[in-house]
Amino acid sequence: MPDEDDLRPSSRLFRKACLFYSFLEGGELGMLQKLVQDTNLTQQRLNEIFDSEQDEEEEAIEPVEMEAIAEIIGIPVRQLLWNQEQMNQLYAEFDLDFDTELKDINKRFFNTSINPLQCSRSVMAIIFSEDGVDPKEQQYFEYLKQTLSLTDEIIVPMDDSEKHFHSLIKSLPKDKRFLSVVVKWIIGAVFADGKVSEKKVEKLNELLQEIQQIRGELPEANVNLKPTI
Repeated sequence: MPDEDDLRPSSRLFRKACLFYSFLEGGELGMLQKLVQDTNLTQQRLNEIFDSEQDEEEEAIEPVEMEAIAEIIGIPVRQLLWNQEQMNQLYAEFDLDFDTELKDINKRFFNTSINPLQCSRSVMAIIFSEDGVDPKEQQYFEYLKQTLSLTDEIIVPMDDSEKHFHSLIKSLPKDKRFLSVVVKWIIGAVFADGKVSEKKVEKLNELLQEIQQIRGELPEANVNLKPTI
């Protein structure tokens, strides 16, 4: 069995992957409840695993623990780690803050600065770029609706989606945290079902290049993700 020093890099990736895929249970609390119910891991241990502030010198996540959680998520450990590594690299490449959350930005200011409907449509563009919607992608979109307090009636129309996307990007404040939030949702849609398809990568490139044309903040906005299907 590898020692803790060998496990720590993958532990950091796995911890972020756990937090990202918590959308499958409606958020972190829902995922924790599911894992307590369906694995042999204790609440205390799961709290440690899901602690995003965990010190890098803390106890690593063991392979058997990763396997137990990955089984509930429904994506193999190896794929979870690869997905998270790719997301981290994309954010680093574009100099965006991967850890920016809605809760980190004043909610009232957020609501007046980012049009939730336009944000949701950019995510829809990724999810619906290929035929059929995977259940995990549907759950990702449901989590987006829950986070932005949107209803089906508001979201359904997709007419003039390109115009709406341009309007969204143009309306963002110069504060890069807001751009981080939007791009985070877009990138997340690529990985939501655990697999990366060529069509989703193409659509991601298209959206990122549009952002670059409008704002000029994503140099060389060209993603070279290798499809996993």
